[in-house]
Amino acid sequence: MPSEKKSFWQLTSRERAGQRFFQTRLIPSIYERGYRQNFENFGFPGIELEFEEAKGFFVDANATSVVMDLSCGSGFMTRKFMNSSM
Repeated sequence: MPSEKKSFWQLTSRERAGQRFFQTRLIPSIYERGYRQNFENFGFPGIELEFEEAKGFFVDANATSVVMDLSCGSGFMTRKFMNSSM
C-alpha cells in the first residue's frame, strides 16, 4: 500500500529526521538559504570552490557526460552540474 504524501508538520519526529528529511520543501530551502553557507565559517571551502573541485575531478577523469548524485541532501550540487558547461 503506497504511503500518502504528508506535509512536514504532519510527519512524526522519526519521519522528519529519517529518509524523507530532505523530501519536504521546508528543509532544503533552509539548508540552501542559510545553513549550508555557514559551513564556510567552520573551514569548509564554500560551495563555489567545492563545485570547482568536483568539476575538476570529473574533467580529469574524462567523465564529463554523466554525473550520478548518490549523496543525501537537497540536490543543489547536482543542479550546479546540470547548469554548468563541463
